[in-house]
Amino acid sequence: MAKSRGKKFETEVSRMLSTHPQVAYVYHPPDIPPAQLLRFKHRNPIDFYCYLEGGAGVVVECKSVKGTNLPFSRFPPHQWEALRRCSDAQVLTFVLLNHYGWAGRDGRQSRDGQRGRCWAVPFRVLAELREYYQGRRKSWPLDGFEIFSELKKITGSWEWEIGG
Repeated sequence: MAKSRGKKFETEVSRMLSTHPQVAYVYHPPDIPPAQLLRFKHRNPIDFYCYLEGGAGVVVECKSVKGTNLPFSRFPPHQWEALRRCSDAQVLTFVLLNHYGWAGRDGRQSRDGQRGRCWAVPFRVLAELREYYQGRRKSWPLDGFEIFSELKKITGSWEWEIGG
């Protein structure tokens, strides 16, 4: 069975983080059960847990979408709560948003047609937007995410200046 686009993206992010010059240590469930260490109710609610060279903690959740928005429902309640708890604990908390169906402003599809663009969106921003849209929308429109740090696509992976 072929990997889903989301799993392919996760594999690319894993490759990026494991060779990233800013990252001292990364674990990706099920390598070790960080949920037990962080006392999360569900086994592994977040994709990647990292430590930077300076000791700062970073958590990364990967999401892939094809359409023009990111539905709130893509974050199950236990996952949203885990991301919120990490963010509240002053851990750098990011959602890497891969828009594989992205077509540029000129209307052309991305060259590979699968993993077009990717943004590093701070979780706190998603939380603020979710609160703002509560009762009015069921998703975040993607057109506003272009203001965030965009990852550069390289062969089989991505480049990202963490925190940038």
